Amino acid sequence: MKKPELTDLGWLGPRDEMDRASHRFGRCSECYEIICVEKAVTSERLLEAFRKHSDLAHIEAAKPSPKQILSVRCPTCGAKPGEKCELSTGLPRTNPHRDRRLIAKD
Repeated sequence: MKKPELTDLGWLGPRDEMDRASHRFGRCSECYEIICVEKAVTSERLLEAFRKHSDLAHIEAAKPSPKQILSVRCPTCGAKPGEKCELSTGLPRTNPHRDRRLIAKD
């Protein structure tokens, strides 16, 4: 998956306000959502808003599927590929351990 970028940068407002209190905006290259920040003198606030959008909208989408998670051995409980993770009581966990999910993501 390609990393999303901020494209089509611009600003809204009268030209004389461009340096003090205009709205800056840009578009996400992956989902084409428009990100707009009001009263942004520099583009830093826009970039910060885009980073938050990217983390929430696109990193969440990069999660591995349950099938991918179960295809690796769990380093926490030792569950073999294809088996569910276990609780300390020996019962199956409802969700795989965090380390197993992270390994499957790579």
